[in-house]
Amino acid sequence: MAGQDSTIDPSWFSAASTRVFVVLAMNVLGAPRASAQEVQVHPSPPSVDTVYALDPRVDVPLALVPGLLSFGWLLVEEPAFCAPQCDPSGLNALDRSSAGNFDQRWRLASDLGLFGALGTGMGALVADGGLAGGAQDFVVVAESILWANGLAVIGNLALRRPRPLLYGDRAPIESRENPAAQLSFISGHSALVAALTTSVFSTTYRRDPDRALPWVVLGVGTAATAFTGVGRVLAGRHFPSDVLLGSALGASMGFLLPALHDAPIRLTPVASTEEFRFTASGSW
Repeated sequence: MAGQDSTIDPSWFSAASTRVFVVLAMNVLGAPRASAQEVQVHPSPPSVDTVYALDPRVDVPLALVPGLLSFGWLLVEEPAFCAPQCDPSGLNALDRSSAGNFDQRWRLASDLGLFGALGTGMGALVADGGLAGGAQDFVVVAESILWANGLAVIGNLALRRPRPLLYGDRAPIESRENPAAQLSFISGHSALVAALTTSVFSTTYRRDPDRALPWVVLGVGTAATAFTGVGRVLAGRHFPSDVLLGSALGASMGFLLPALHDAPIRLTPVASTEEFRFTASGSW
């Protein structure tokens, strides 16, 4: 129109284009719309009674990677370097006492201890958070177990330590020449039960630290870990040092994985006429 300036103010255009970019960016990121001046991205609240907020982009790889590592056992094809019988003179004093052990009944007992602990742990989670909540909590518990087992397999494959049954002649020759007879360090059974114990304890404790259930879980789980470890030693499957270090590894994973789910990182997109940026904050 005559007498009026028909040009567009560049500052208005910059602010408008920034607002459009923010709205498009937040739609792509899947976050709800909010003010263009400051938009905060919060994780969606859990829809069930659970103490963890799961994210498939994180939890699927967390479970998949250690699960794939566990298949390394299938790559062992040759017997131990000292098969069919190893010399115990090079063992340390703690482990020398169990050299030559072999008892299939204790092997079965330790297997039953492992599976019994898994069932009891799942039952405690369901009793604590209901079926849906307990199942979701078990995802984090399973991640702890998988990482304990995956790291145990890495130790098995890296060190190729002969099992105690190779240091005597009580075990059948086929057992001593089995490729798996060189996978003593570290004890996967002990790592699994210890990881289960501490992860279920962590889960039930954070739901309600004032109840007795978390401490019952810790006590029963510790006893199950000890029973399983003793069974593996008496069965000739592992040395005491394998069991002790496996238990320490498993317990660490059982505390670590739940703690990682309790360290949320919050992204905060901040937009103005001068800038557009993300800030990140978290708590550990």
